Amino acid sequence: MTSSKPTLVIISGGWHMPQSYAKLTNALQSAGFEVHVPRLPSMNEKRPPNTDLIDDTALIRSYVESLVEAGRIVIAIMHSYGGGSMVSKVKEFGHEHLLPLAFDFAEDDSCIDRDPKMLLVGPGIDAAKTEAYVASLVRWNGKSMYQAVTNCAWREIAVTYIYTKDDMTVPLDYQKSMTEYVQAEGQEVHTVELATGHCPNLTMTQEVVEVILQVAAHVQA
Repeated sequence: MTSSKPTLVIISGGWHMPQSYAKLTNALQSAGFEVHVPRLPSMNEKRPPNTDLIDDTALIRSYVESLVEAGRIVIAIMHSYGGGSMVSKVKEFGHEHLLPLAFDFAEDDSCIDRDPKMLLVGPGIDAAKTEAYVASLVRWNGKSMYQAVTNCAWREIAVTYIYTKDDMTVPLDYQKSMTEYVQAEGQEVHTVELATGHCPNLTMTQEVVEVILQVAAHVQA
């Protein structure tokens, strides 16, 4: 039987695979949602990388279009890179030179996070779960971060942004600069703040579910 709730599509952050979102996926399914987590092409682990932001965008567009054509109402849950390139904001603050400190780039421009336990996960979860989460991450085409975004979905659809107050990958000030830019362009942004790091899908799963339930209720109203 088809769920009466909107269908959820989780768009992965860099390094993340569908299994990285298992805890959130399971919690959302328990809340009655149909959940999809397509694997982004830029996380195919090819060396040198042969896919990038353009391929990721094409996949997501096709995936969501197929759901809509099947009669689904879709909510996109975009995590980090999944919401588009962040490098433009890093450049704006004049800290692009810090990227190599956080990200370990190989000569072929594939990269990994230098310290995912601290920079990505952070506190708030036990060591065994942190280890399992980090083990799910893969090498990623770092060039994807530098590619221009050609279409901004936030110009056309309602937006909710979860601020992660203790984020060591995208600090709170950077996050707020992004939402302030969207608001300055005339789009309303509903915001929620969680006292956690870059991966609230793992560290504050139920709180993320509650936010999504509120968004879904608004969509269904």
